[in-house]
Amino acid sequence: MTFHSDKGIYSSTIDENGRFVLRDAPTGSLLVTVETESINPGPKKGVEGAANVREQQLAKDNAERAKAGYGPGGGGGGGGGPKPGTHDELLAKYTKIPAKYADKTKTDLKIEAVNGTQDVKLELLE
Repeated sequence: MTFHSDKGIYSSTIDENGRFVLRDAPTGSLLVTVETESINPGPKKGVEGAANVREQQLAKDNAERAKAGYGPGGGGGGGGGPKPGTHDELLAKYTKIPAKYADKTKTDLKIEAVNGTQDVKLELLE
C-alpha cells in the first residue's frame, strides 16, 4: 500500500488479515494506492498489462520520493513492499485487486489519517 499526500509518499505492507501499519505519515487526507501484482506468482502480463502499469507507477513514486529527499521505499511506514518468497508462499498471499487501485490517477481510495491508532475500512470494488 502506498499513501500519497502533498507532504510525501508513505508505504506499508498488508498482512494476511488485510491489516497494515502506517508510521510517520502526516495527519489529514491521504490518497491510497494498493497493488498485489508484484507478488502474483502467475504469468506476468505483457507491456500493457497491470504488472507494467505498476512498474511505471513505482518508477514515478520513486522519482517523487527522491525529489522529496527519501530513498526508494518511502518516507515512513514499513519497507518498500512485500519480500519475495517461494511460489507457494506467494500464491497463499496473493489476492487479485482491480488495476485501478494501483494507479494514483484512477484510485478513489482515501483515508483521513489521525494521530494514534485507528481502524480504517477500505472497500475495493470492481
